[in-house]
Amino acid sequence: RGRLLTRILLCILAWSALATVTGKLALPGPEGYLFGISVVIAAAALGGYLMRLVRLPPLLGMLLAGFLLRNVGVVDVPSAVIALTMNTSNSSNVTNMSILDMGNSSSSSSSSLTSNLRTSWSSALRSVALVIILIRAGLGLDPAVLKKAKYVILRLAFLPCLVEASIDAVFAVVLLDFSWAWGYILGFVIAAVSPAVVVPSLLGLQDRGFGVAKGIPTLVIAAASFDDVIAISGFGIALGLVFSTGGSLALNILRGPLELIGGIGGGTLVGIVAWYIPSSDKSGGHRYRNRIMFLLLGGLTAVFGTRLVHFTGAGALGTLVMAFVAGRKWPDEDRKQVARAFALMWHLAQPMLFGLIGAEIDSTTLGEDFVGKAIGILWIGMLFRVIVSALSVTRYGLTLKERLFVALAWLPKATVQAAIGSLALDTATQQGGTPEQIRLGKMVLTIAVLVIVFTAPVGSIAISLSGPRLLIQGQDASATDAFSHDGT
Repeated sequence: RGRLLTRILLCILAWSALATVTGKLALPGPEGYLFGISVVIAAAALGGYLMRLVRLPPLLGMLLAGFLLRNVGVVDVPSAVIALTMNTSNSSNVTNMSILDMGNSSSSSSSSLTSNLRTSWSSALRSVALVIILIRAGLGLDPAVLKKAKYVILRLAFLPCLVEASIDAVFAVVLLDFSWAWGYILGFVIAAVSPAVVVPSLLGLQDRGFGVAKGIPTLVIAAASFDDVIAISGFGIALGLVFSTGGSLALNILRGPLELIGGIGGGTLVGIVAWYIPSSDKSGGHRYRNRIMFLLLGGLTAVFGTRLVHFTGAGALGTLVMAFVAGRKWPDEDRKQVARAFALMWHLAQPMLFGLIGAEIDSTTLGEDFVGKAIGILWIGMLFRVIVSALSVTRYGLTLKERLFVALAWLPKATVQAAIGSLALDTATQQGGTPEQIRLGKMVLTIAVLVIVFTAPVGSIAISLSGPRLLIQGQDASATDAFSHDGT
């Protein structure tokens, strides 16, 4: 009770300080953008606390809190459908549009407690939280496991994503009368897993020693970033087939390899720089703080900078690689101190990330008569994903239970769907698309919402409940030997 009261008082003080500095931006009203964000974050923190009391994943309560606030009219987050009436950028191709620009507007009318929770601000805050968890994940990766399991990681990243996207495309063509290009737009929107859900869930199990002996958390976390690059690249190629003009299609096709090379190469380069700056000769306290700031600013630059140059997928991968490479040459005590700092940051950022993701979900977009077919497509694709994921980790020395866990850990989806779900609709609108293209864009957006609603909580619960039952707890050298034969 004392801890809860302390947190409530801290939230009140934080809002009071914000209100005195920013004025009407932090107060209820037509321009209360910061107030809307504060309400969502505070409610998400409370929702996570309540879920812990009943032994369910905290992020489930955070997602539900954001969803409820949005859909009972407490906060208003302009969705892409609402944004059709707003001023948007004149980008000629959605793959050349910064996600931070989506849905941005200076005014909106609403009867809700806050008239407009700016989508651009919400997206930026979610990205900051994602940077924090990716750095924490990179510091926790096991280099020995990565070396032995490199081929398994590639299989797990590529095969489930491509198979699920293809299955979704086929059924979209058959059941929803999509063209093949639109089918793959939908397929890659659905197929991307969410590092924001997968990584913290896996780190929680790793902290308790589950699956550590065989490197299962490292395996899944490493593959998650590659999976997103593949899905976003495939989405860009399919979108280019529908909307491209002239030579831009060639760039879309090359986008995937370029993002992989850029993310790994850039992250490695910055990570090597972090070996020498700051110098290890400096006193511990200053050195720790400087290294924390170096990684945080480097990650923010990677994620937001790659959006500006239209290579969004490379940012998350580069951040993960940067933290991993930097930590390899740091003294153990330095790495532990930096990791503790980012664990604390994540504790504060988690309600911000999941609360704002929940607040992106608009239940009014779920009223279409094709929802039943859409749910069918979603679950059929996920069934194939589970099967292919389990097959992808064969010859890695995992038991049947452990392969089943890897497949379940590959289910949650949220952040990529929230980021790109509306892009096809935005592009059709901005380029003066046909009524049919706008209709298909709305369908893709609606299904992206369904993906978040169903898979984020289900996947999180599946990881949290199945991990202690399917994975071995604790370090065991004999278990590690099980996959040391080739890792392929």
